[in-house]
Amino acid sequence: MSAGEQVVHEYTPYGAARQLWNCRTSELLLEGPAGTGKTRALLEYINYLCETWPGIRVLMLRQTRESMTESVLVTWEEEVLWFGHDAVHGTAKRNNRQNYHYPNGSHIVVGGLDKPETTFSTQYDVIAVFEAREIGGDTWEWLARANRNFKMPWQMRVADTNPAGEFHWLNTHFPPGFREVPEEHRTDKRIRLLSRHQDNPVYWDHDTDEWRTPGLVYVEGTLMNLTGSRRANMYEGRWASEEGAIYEEFDASVHIVDEKDVPEIKWYFGSYDKGLRHPGCLQIWGVNDDRMYRVREVYRTEQNMDWWAEQVLDAHGEYGLQALVCDPSEPEYIKVFNDR
Repeated sequence: MSAGEQVVHEYTPYGAARQLWNCRTSELLLEGPAGTGKTRALLEYINYLCETWPGIRVLMLRQTRESMTESVLVTWEEEVLWFGHDAVHGTAKRNNRQNYHYPNGSHIVVGGLDKPETTFSTQYDVIAVFEAREIGGDTWEWLARANRNFKMPWQMRVADTNPAGEFHWLNTHFPPGFREVPEEHRTDKRIRLLSRHQDNPVYWDHDTDEWRTPGLVYVEGTLMNLTGSRRANMYEGRWASEEGAIYEEFDASVHIVDEKDVPEIKWYFGSYDKGLRHPGCLQIWGVNDDRMYRVREVYRTEQNMDWWAEQVLDAHGEYGLQALVCDPSEPEYIKVFNDR
């Protein structure tokens, strides 16, 4: 950029991307299929925060530093910032750049979880994890210890991701998502925003409500032709388990039915497998003449037996369970249920 030349930066967020600016929450998940503009939206939001709140510190992460360089930082430096931006200092190339300094004192640190020693020794107002399905729930909680710089009125961990398996920790950790966040939920501790392809103005024309050519080629031409869980995750934006991960014969179109299509249930029972650090699971099954239907599932970590007993009692009150089936190798847990 030559001296005196003015840069005009244009960005209009739509859908879930727009809702980012309405949320002041300690944990936020921006999820959606491939190509909805999630990463661009989150980076624009980070740039906005750095310009708005002087002196804040932001940590931007992926599972590996190399993946940050080849994906997130390309969008960051070529679409959100620009050549000659005040936050870009020095002569280091993108793969070696560790920091971005704003004139108002705001500071961004870039890192990867494969090289934690240079990035996690300080405190941050915002910690942003890109493609968060690559990390574990323990890592997400561990990052909370650095989320305490307090140069911004709220401290925030925010992540973007494509959906993964149905029981991925992100899908169980965050509550059901919003396309537009109701006023009463804007300061909830955890918020999930649902991004869709129509949020991306590169693919969708908001004046005509039609696909642009790149959208027809990539979304309707490529993603739509994926199969199995890849299609569910990347095109439909659904959390669906990998093919063959547990039951190779599972087919969602056959084995998931609408409640109104379930025939009369004759009796119910529960099944429970304990877990503390790893998830525990309670399932309620309804039985008719020749089939069983799972009508409820509770899948949680870090809950003791009294909490699980309350879930069983609640289910018994609703369904009138004939039995609760548990692992016989844990008789003390069975006694807790029987006593209650």
